[in-house]
Amino acid sequence: MTPAPQIAPPARGKARKIALALLLLLVALGAGAAFLFPGWLRDRIQCEALQRGVVLDFKDFDLSFNALTLSALQLDQVTFSADKPLTISGSADLMVIALTDFEPRSITLQKAQIDVTASGEEVLQQLTGQAQSSPAGAASGLDVSATDVQLRWKPSSSAEPLLTVGGANFSTTGGGITLGGAFGLGKVALGNAQVNWNRAQHSAAIDLALSSPLPAHISGHLRADADPINLTLDLHETALPALLLALPGMTDFSKTTLSGMVQMQWPQGLSTQPAGGKAYLTLKNFTPPHPIELKGFDFGKQTDVQTDFSFSRDRRSLLLEHTHLQAGSFALNGQGQLDAARATLQLAGSLSCSLLAKAAAEAHLGTVLGQWAGKLARKQVEGDVNFQINANWDFSAGIMPHVTRKIEPGCGLKPIKLQDLPLFNRLGLNLDELAAQMQEALPGLPALPPAPKLLPDPALLPRLPHD
Repeated sequence: MTPAPQIAPPARGKARKIALALLLLLVALGAGAAFLFPGWLRDRIQCEALQRGVVLDFKDFDLSFNALTLSALQLDQVTFSADKPLTISGSADLMVIALTDFEPRSITLQKAQIDVTASGEEVLQQLTGQAQSSPAGAASGLDVSATDVQLRWKPSSSAEPLLTVGGANFSTTGGGITLGGAFGLGKVALGNAQVNWNRAQHSAAIDLALSSPLPAHISGHLRADADPINLTLDLHETALPALLLALPGMTDFSKTTLSGMVQMQWPQGLSTQPAGGKAYLTLKNFTPPHPIELKGFDFGKQTDVQTDFSFSRDRRSLLLEHTHLQAGSFALNGQGQLDAARATLQLAGSLSCSLLAKAAAEAHLGTVLGQWAGKLARKQVEGDVNFQINANWDFSAGIMPHVTRKIEPGCGLKPIKLQDLPLFNRLGLNLDELAAQMQEALPGLPALPPAPKLLPDPALLPRLPHD
């Protein structure tokens, strides 16, 4: 039997060459993988984002692992944009995408700039869930949070930003949206705001701390679960700002306070009704504007104002209707209009001549005697005084409106009753003197007709018993 041939082991030098070749191959494969993997991963991240409707780019990235499982992607110097469901674009210094089973679970942004372009109706449709559903897995379905955000919203691509929020904290979850920060309208900074939107109830709680033009605290509630949308805002009692009190003629209102409420309805869908509502304002320790002829009249310590308002079809003007101002017995009614350049207000009212006569007598005599005379004046004078107050405020011309006043007196004397004469005699007064006092106190009124002379001589009347 022929013995099997023996295979000679490779020479030691040849084995070393093979091992070195394998090692070089592994190194080359590793280097190739290290070189190709970042590009592949970048493409993979951008592809996943694009499937969710987001165009994403970034300068660099890093990976985080938990128990050898990829748990998060950290992207640096990020830019992003999306056109559904709203047109959004922006950038962030840092974006962290938390992952579960390689699926994005949440997104966190730091130091971000976000621009939103959409009409008010489109924003409300998204908040109320009335818009068409986004594609499956859209980025809008993720929980998103952001810190130090500059947020700008404009209703169209050609418009200037209408609402800005700076230094904001922002978060969205399945339950709602929270946004808080310094806000402004256009280029005017107004103060700080906090808004909490409840997705299930289609409602929002609003809290505003205004710093300009009027320091004030406003809280409110928005309900969008029906048509029309309802908004209620409460102005908590606040003092007039120092800037306003420094204006000429305003020192008398240093103790004046403001409070009020606005109730507004905003129709949706195909409704032809304009947006509008009612406004209420209370001013304490305030005397309303009035003709100089009413100087000395008691207006009380509180002025109440209420008005209906509505927006024009193009929503560039605010129309005031059924405007009513009440201060004691002094009342004004009228209408007005407000737009970006001008505000106008036309008010008219009337006062009973008997009330004016009483006020004039008491202001002129200023004692118990004046109160008695005032009662007599109120009893013997008839008619009304009509007046108008028109205010025109051109915002480009200054901070004070131009006000014109017009008065139309129509006062007369009632016939004197015989039983009133003993009281006149006891007080030592006559109607001619009272008429002169009224004319002096109210110089804008025409002279009253002379008192009738066909009266019994007071000396012939029985005297009243003394107390």
